[in-house]
Amino acid sequence: MDVFGLNVFWSGGSNAKIAAEQFAKNNHGRTTLEMTPRGYLLEDLTNEKFSSGEWTNANWETKGKPVWKQASSDFAYNAVKDYKLGKITHVDVFIDSSKYQKKKSIWNSLEMKILKENGVPIKYHRVKCKS
Repeated sequence: MDVFGLNVFWSGGSNAKIAAEQFAKNNHGRTTLEMTPRGYLLEDLTNEKFSSGEWTNANWETKGKPVWKQASSDFAYNAVKDYKLGKITHVDVFIDSSKYQKKKSIWNSLEMKILKENGVPIKYHRVKCKS
């Protein structure tokens, strides 16, 4: 299942996700992982597993997160390929600092590392929540 598109990343909760998706929709060809066919399936799987009780917050690290990490790795490497082919000049990432868990985030522990190791410039967008 593919994770292709001109990739937009996010981290830090639903406000960051919503901002990234809106940005992607407003910029032709851009996509978040969740907007790809693989991402749609993973979101459905995640919702189903949590609803059934098979996945819980307690077992997320061992059951759910590995599935998302593989998709996220593929998504980041797709951005590297697009950068090396000249399709993009950078990637965009949306961060909601109020919800961002740096040490636990797939962005920080995986996606950002892949992009930086391959010289892909990163443009950060800070998401501000309205109170």
